[in-house]
Amino acid sequence: MKRGFTLSEMLILIVAILIIGATVAFFLDIFKKQASDSKRVTEIKQIARGLEEYYDKHAAYPPSLDYLVSEGILRYIPTPAPYGGTVKKYTYVPLGENVICTGYHLGAILETNHEGMLDKDDDTRKGVSCIRGRSDFDGRAQNCDSSGSVSGQENCYDLKI
Repeated sequence: MKRGFTLSEMLILIVAILIIGATVAFFLDIFKKQASDSKRVTEIKQIARGLEEYYDKHAAYPPSLDYLVSEGILRYIPTPAPYGGTVKKYTYVPLGENVICTGYHLGAILETNHEGMLDKDDDTRKGVSCIRGRSDFDGRAQNCDSSGSVSGQENCYDLKI
């Protein structure tokens, strides 16, 4: 009676292990991207709450997010998880006319459309910035692009007041 495995049985076992490993790695990558996107959306909402608190105190929105820290509203401005190998900050544009910031447009680049997150955002077109020389972005554009191009796969989660 023979004991042990034949070469073909060993190869089948190795291939099965490799397939299982590749499948696990694939799904881990998807879950990691979805978790990063959920964190980005949560942080955008946290920043939006800070902007509303700032507005309640000053009857205008700040020219930059740094004011939320200097006013003690937020301890720090969250930095989104790296996307595509680079870290991209959240996009913030104060909106209004005549240097009075009565609204804002806030955006984050997502890696997936997990749980339809991109269906729950505002998808707002470009507005008028209350800061001279600053242009708004299109919430329907790829990478929250400010050029006005809406081509490509939308991955911009945006909120606008």
